[in-house]
Amino acid sequence: YRIILLVGFFYLYKNSFFSKKDFSLSWLPYYSSAFIFVTTLLGLFIHFITINYFMGSLYEPMYLTPPYPNLGIKLFDLSFGLILVAVSEEILFRGILIKYLKKFLKSNFLVGMVSLMLFTGIHYGLGFAPMMATFAWGIVPTIFAIKYESINELIVVHFLTNLVLFY
Repeated sequence: YRIILLVGFFYLYKNSFFSKKDFSLSWLPYYSSAFIFVTTLLGLFIHFITINYFMGSLYEPMYLTPPYPNLGIKLFDLSFGLILVAVSEEILFRGILIKYLKKFLKSNFLVGMVSLMLFTGIHYGLGFAPMMATFAWGIVPTIFAIKYESINELIVVHFLTNLVLFY
């Protein structure tokens, strides 16, 4: 479904139904690299602390990845698959959703909470502790998306976080 979602987004973009600003796809010029590095580390720290609180141990498996028949498929899944996840979730939940929620809700707090709750909700299949960790991790990117209206950095942070968690 993620591929269909992205194809639909880019079809609408190509046919001028959306502009680049509607997706919030613009790089912030001078501190993007530092933001990506610091936010990835902060997000992983928050994630591990939350998992530790709800599960009791950092050493319990957080995510079960399927067994891979060979290294090529694992590398494909950990590259293309995680890029697809990061791009689709960030465009939907922190790009388009936040932009349009701002039109209907006066409070940035409510905009952030609705976006964050929906983002957390799609991770329900992982279990309660990972959902709480996803919620905690998503706070900083949601604030960033609301304040700067840019998600390119968040796509990179999301991908790097998932890569560490699923590798």
